[in-house]
Amino acid sequence: MVVSTVEGGGFYFNLSTRNEMEKLDTLDNSMMADFRKCPRYFQYRHIETLVPQSDYVKFKAEFGSAIHEALASWYTDHDPVKMDKAFIDYWAPFEGQDDQGIRTLAKGLLVLEKYRDWYPTEPFEILDGPDGVEIGGAVDLGSFLFTFKCDGLIKDNDGSYWILEHKTSAHKGFLIPNPNVQLTGYIQAVSILKGVPIKGALLNIIYFRKGRKGEPQPDTIELKREQTTRTDMDLAEWYEDAKAWAKAVGQACEQEYFPKCTESCTAYGGCQYIEICKCGDLDVQETVKKALFKKEKWEPYPGAKAELHA
Repeated sequence: MVVSTVEGGGFYFNLSTRNEMEKLDTLDNSMMADFRKCPRYFQYRHIETLVPQSDYVKFKAEFGSAIHEALASWYTDHDPVKMDKAFIDYWAPFEGQDDQGIRTLAKGLLVLEKYRDWYPTEPFEILDGPDGVEIGGAVDLGSFLFTFKCDGLIKDNDGSYWILEHKTSAHKGFLIPNPNVQLTGYIQAVSILKGVPIKGALLNIIYFRKGRKGEPQPDTIELKREQTTRTDMDLAEWYEDAKAWAKAVGQACEQEYFPKCTESCTAYGGCQYIEICKCGDLDVQETVKKALFKKEKWEPYPGAKAELHA
């Protein structure tokens, strides 16, 4: 692997095993979380852009993304037909992959129906971004840009601004609102981007589960909302932390070495790259990569650089 710097920030990687160039000049919350978890994981996912050949794990996250698409449509047009269609169009390629019957087309449409019944009106004004209700942009961290996209910016009846974040899960207790580096980063970034103080985040939480035998399906869906605030110290600390982690990523790039963190090998059901790390030979590693993985570049918010704020 040969590394060269990019004028204006970032790095080019020549992955000699495939004679290809990869550019890295932006980081988002997921990328920074991957680096904190394990720098070698970061290398495989974001430098070599490897993902498992099987999409079985991916579809779980895509169900949440499909719900996000539907909610973005709802808050843009407030049209139930368009809302359902947004979900159907996004989810269609993944339908039938959940052998537990939790993430299905029928379940998703039931979630949306219950959401409309539960929240027929809102106690806030949702402010439009350049591409609808979602808000995104970039903040300069030095060697990299931090790019982000949150689900909306709202103003409550008291005139205070909040970011809106939709969260979906089949498991309760998955979310800790504070401390939460993603939420803090989004609050700080939107405040910088928009030039207004952001009081905190409104979490729009959707739980769903398969349900017991004979249980009415609407009872398997739970909707709740939670507000979380941040202090000036919280926001300043996030910015310094983000710059420090960006610097660490840059140092790993310059040194052309991303160390393993073996404490993460068994986290969250096991690392998807563990079969590569088990190999004690570079040629065997390349064989495993070709057999079990494909290339799929992680794409941070594509419109971020157009809204750069230092």
